[in-house]
Amino acid sequence: MASNTSVDIGQLSADQQAALEQAITLVTGSGPIAKFFDGEAPDPVAEAIAAQNQIPQQQPRHENLQESLLSSSSPYGRSRPRERPDPAPRIVPQPTTTRRTPFLLAIIFAPFNFGYRAVSALFRTFVYIFAFLPPSIRPRSITTNMTTGFRGSQGRRMLMPADTAARFRREFEEEYGTNALPFHELGIAQALDLAKRDLKFLLIVLMSPEHDDTEAFTRDTLLAPEVVSFINDPANNIVLWGGNVLDSEAYQVAAEYNCTKFPFSCLVCLTPKEGSTRMSIVKRLAGPLSPSTYLAEIQTAINKAGRCLRAFASS
Repeated sequence: MASNTSVDIGQLSADQQAALEQAITLVTGSGPIAKFFDGEAPDPVAEAIAAQNQIPQQQPRHENLQESLLSSSSPYGRSRPRERPDPAPRIVPQPTTTRRTPFLLAIIFAPFNFGYRAVSALFRTFVYIFAFLPPSIRPRSITTNMTTGFRGSQGRRMLMPADTAARFRREFEEEYGTNALPFHELGIAQALDLAKRDLKFLLIVLMSPEHDDTEAFTRDTLLAPEVVSFINDPANNIVLWGGNVLDSEAYQVAAEYNCTKFPFSCLVCLTPKEGSTRMSIVKRLAGPLSPSTYLAEIQTAINKAGRCLRAFASS
């Protein structure tokens, strides 16, 4: 191989030969320089080309204008897709309609109807009599049927939204005493419209009287002085609506607002980012919570969503 090159290695000085040998060793990893010129070592040019071909090539990046804007606006590079809050549907309870029984069927079933009314009247009479007995000797089934008010699960007759709200407030005070919670006096649809019109936050509280944590949560958390003061503070712009899930309206709210555990609260407000008229659920609170945790969660959600509301109001 030395005869094919135009450079005579013998004409190089000792320092030049050492530098050349070191360079070839770094490139090829071969031994002495004599092996290179004698043709015993691989071609360094070929090895350099092969090594270059083994370097992984970076794939071309395709990015649209929207992704570029999102990436440039984020201080950490490409931003994650923004999670959209769940919508808050406007629920209007529909009254149940009863159909009149045909005249012929009414005549046929008249004896059964009369017998049912007679048995019901007799049963109510026994309940009235047993009410005067001490609770220790009173039959348990009679005691259960005597339960009324907030914890009563019998005879929940469907009322108009305003009447249902009044019944909830009355039963709430009977169970937990007089309080300063400003429960809305109309239905959930009217409360939602009020929060939307005045750019306020709607705090929905759903009660399940049969749940074990309801009483402790109500007395220790919902009626805590700091929570009551925060809800009543006009600066926080809160509309409070409460419902008993034994009522049809509150039951529909629990189903539509994805209530999975009691006690349940959720915060609803207008979300201009999702649309100028869209009301969304910005916070859900499920299960028993301490007053500090409950208040901190609501306050954080209000501060976060309040910035968008103030920007929307000033625009």
